[in-house]
Amino acid sequence: MPKLVIRSQLPYVEKGGVLDDCGPSSASCASSWVLGKDITAGDGIAAKEKATGRKDQPGVPDNGTSLSEIIKVCKELGAAGRWAKDWEDVVKSLKAGCAIVINVQAAKNYPPQAISAWHKRFIGRHAGATYGHMTAAAWSEDLGFQFADPTFTGKGAEKYAVVVSEKELKAIASSKGDAPHSRCIIVKKP
Repeated sequence: MPKLVIRSQLPYVEKGGVLDDCGPSSASCASSWVLGKDITAGDGIAAKEKATGRKDQPGVPDNGTSLSEIIKVCKELGAAGRWAKDWEDVVKSLKAGCAIVINVQAAKNYPPQAISAWHKRFIGRHAGATYGHMTAAAWSEDLGFQFADPTFTGKGAEKYAVVVSEKELKAIASSKGDAPHSRCIIVKKP
């Protein structure tokens, strides 16, 4: 039973609580799935710096990742990325063994099982706050759709992605208010 393994961004929290490594962490998660090899969040962070030429300044939220940069990071990691054509393309690609990286408004439209302990604590300190965020998803015959938020720890109960329905995944991908496929990069073998 293949399970999507979390690639947590939490070990890379910077001074002042800055978290700006969700993009490379999610690219690592998706690339690991499609390539069948262990690619860490740290590998993704290094790949992003190499692919974009931007070095992160610790303690400053200066290194967010765009969807077009996700394609470059995945290529640096050995995978390939492309824009989704429509939601049907997303679902068909997932069922064919691809993964996706999704740009979301965290944790808007998340089902309860998809909200990390970190995010619950964050909301406790910043009621009602949301933020732009990168996440990943995959599909397996046994489990169906699996959603991976890099604010999960990657350990214990938060080691693996959570199972969601297609409707829940589409709602998550729609969290920024536009067509859900427009927020998805399909990650596949090169």
